Amino acid sequence: HWTDSEASVEQAQGVRASAIAEWHSGNYAGAMIGGLFSQVARSNGDGGGNVAGLRVAGIVSGNDGDLTGVSASGVYNFVTANLLNGPRLSWGANIVGGRLNGFSAAGLYNYAGTNGRLAVQIGAFNNLNHYDPDGTVVQVGWYNRAADQSIPFLNVKGISNLFEQPLRRLRGKSG
Repeated sequence: HWTDSEASVEQAQGVRASAIAEWHSGNYAGAMIGGLFSQVARSNGDGGGNVAGLRVAGIVSGNDGDLTGVSASGVYNFVTANLLNGPRLSWGANIVGGRLNGFSAAGLYNYAGTNGRLAVQIGAFNNLNHYDPDGTVVQVGWYNRAADQSIPFLNVKGISNLFEQPLRRLRGKSG
């Protein structure tokens, strides 16, 4: 199935499934399941590409904007902007161009531009390009790199932020 529109950003919702591929231009809310490919792209290159819901594909699953929800693929899984919340699963590689706030598990490689409040990467090789000091990163794999910190097997950075953040909010309100 292919959905395209002359509108600047088309909004679509519901459940779509296909044995071969699911493509949509604009924003999508719901479930997209493609036997081989599933992708949500920007509309006319201008805006959109955001997904709220479930995106699944046998080979490649991706979207050009933000993802809130679950994304799974057999080989390659990508989000060019931010994973706002939810898990990403792939036997091959998971790529988040922007902020990872959630769980990313891949058989081989995980990459994220930066972390959100909690970023978890599990895979053979995990890479976080820039560390945001207000968040927490947990990496499990043979090779783990969170900005300037590289530690094999288990790499944890900013774990105290999970406990201090609520305290900082309370202190800010009272004083």
